[in-house]
Amino acid sequence: SQADQAEQSKLRLALIDVAFASGDKALVERLLAKEARDRKGDVNVLRNCCEAAIQRGDTQAVAKWTEELSKQGTVGSWWAKYFQTLQAVTAIKDSDNAKLFGSLLEEADKLVVIRPHWPMSHSLRGTILARRGQVDEAVNAFEQAIQLGERRLAVYEQLLALLDRSKRTADVERYLSQLESFMPYSQRLTEIATNFEMGRAQAEQAIELARAAVEKRPTDPNSHLWLGRLMLLNNKFEDAESEFKKALELAPGDVRGWNGLFTFYLRT
Repeated sequence: SQADQAEQSKLRLALIDVAFASGDKALVERLLAKEARDRKGDVNVLRNCCEAAIQRGDTQAVAKWTEELSKQGTVGSWWAKYFQTLQAVTAIKDSDNAKLFGSLLEEADKLVVIRPHWPMSHSLRGTILARRGQVDEAVNAFEQAIQLGERRLAVYEQLLALLDRSKRTADVERYLSQLESFMPYSQRLTEIATNFEMGRAQAEQAIELARAAVEKRPTDPNSHLWLGRLMLLNNKFEDAESEFKKALELAPGDVRGWNGLFTFYLRT
């Protein structure tokens, strides 16, 4: 029935959010493929497709989905401009390219003027400002986006990294407490949180956070690598060896796993 299909679609969208946060690109692609077939022309589906394409660096797919978005009326055109600008920012390799960053910031500012209460335009400004090295301005832009309803973990990750760099520990702690239930699904948040706890000499708390990430993402070699490093730092050698070996089982070609195991053998 249509009601069942709507409920299934709602569930898939929730799963897509979790898959994005955990970095499970294969799951994201499968779920989005189903949504794209069932809901042609749906702006929410198209923007998710576009975001997935940007995450995997597929410029052709980004062009395809932004073109589709631009056909979906005013809201679709805003999303298309957002992703086109974000894609351009992502493609810049030289962080000193002031002229190009300046022109992209102008595009983001136009979106802010058109839709001042749209969180995406402010998070886009934050991303550009962070790439320009304007840390305080970037923090302000990200916080503005969050105040307006931005809830994507990628935005929180960027904000927390900037706050951590600025030694704003109280703000880091405040945001981490808000994200506690989502933290295990994000490797970057897990790393920020565990480093924060290690900085406070709370090694056991840091290890527990890393263990939670492994439980939620058992097939992600990054979660095992990170837990292995924490175990090694805290002289839990047997556990460290086990985690490094598990990371290598999951990604035998990843040199970081071999480096971790090599460091372990040097220490022991």
